[in-house]
Amino acid sequence: MVFDISDTLMARSITFGYSNARVKAMRLAFLDREMVNKMVNAGLLPEVVNLLERTGYGEDLSKEALGRKGADLIDLALGANMARTCRKLLRITPEEAKGTVSALFEKWDVYNLKTLLLAKHLGHEEKEIEPLLVPAGRFGQKELKRMLGKKNVEELVSLLRLTEYGPALSNLLPVYKKSGRVAPLLSALEMQFYKNITGKISSTYQDERVVRSLIKSDIDIHNIMNVLRSKRDRAGAEEIEALIIEGGNLRPDELRSLIEAKNVEEAISLIKGRYNLEPALAEYGSNNSLVPFEIMLERELVEKGLKAFLRSCLSVGVIVGFFYLKETEINNIRKILRAKEFEIPPDELKRSIIVVKGRGG
Repeated sequence: MVFDISDTLMARSITFGYSNARVKAMRLAFLDREMVNKMVNAGLLPEVVNLLERTGYGEDLSKEALGRKGADLIDLALGANMARTCRKLLRITPEEAKGTVSALFEKWDVYNLKTLLLAKHLGHEEKEIEPLLVPAGRFGQKELKRMLGKKNVEELVSLLRLTEYGPALSNLLPVYKKSGRVAPLLSALEMQFYKNITGKISSTYQDERVVRSLIKSDIDIHNIMNVLRSKRDRAGAEEIEALIIEGGNLRPDELRSLIEAKNVEEAISLIKGRYNLEPALAEYGSNNSLVPFEIMLERELVEKGLKAFLRSCLSVGVIVGFFYLKETEINNIRKILRAKEFEIPPDELKRSIIVVKGRGG
């Protein structure tokens, strides 16, 4: 009789003990509530920079300071910090789980490609786009630089033809040329990512359920927000169907009901058993904004990421949970950055911030 010890406590302790301890310690570097509040209440961007210089982002601000200032400096520093964090996470991840973790990091490839496609579509210059790119996925600085140098959407899609996103983008290029709408290209990137990632998640130690749970919730957020935007903008069922990503928690019949809902209010009522978004309906009714719904969904995803981080023991769930929390912190700082640029009042900004608790948080 052969006894398989690969999933015993001893084996897990040997495999994940070191990496989990390192990642748990890394949580102490998250910005605490006091620091986030100071940044939210800061008057101008230089004050935000000064505050960030006292944190773990200070190293990246110093490296990127040459020739940059204000919003560009912070954007570059955030990208550099996220990339550095991902490299560190991958370095300390056990070999058996590296495939899962690196596959999740490809979310940043999708973010970068969407940023590049939209920017090329709108005719933005390279210097405007570069600070927003985050070399934290499979595409490093060298590859992103090549993409950045392309003149337009057509050239960029041609460059990407040999990547896993190439076929989907190439198939939609004639539609883009005819309609001038970039949204289908952006949706195709997300669909391809979520279609591919489940096949890249390792089943070692049965830890995939933690990762899959987070990904399913992530897919639900995309689907729900795409439906709500479409309902607000009075899009047809066929157009909505093209935006739906398979593989979330919502069943096909639930998605069909959402697609056929008469309006935003009805769509919200149909999913209240899974996602209670009704508290945000009043604000939507007053200003037609979907932001409150998005914030509520993001909060739920962060809570799941935090649970994965705190409750997982000797598991890749600790690493994946940390990744989701780090993403949230980066997004928080970018929200603060944009708010200072567009003079959004602190009270309004606070509602969109989801604090990831660090030391003293």
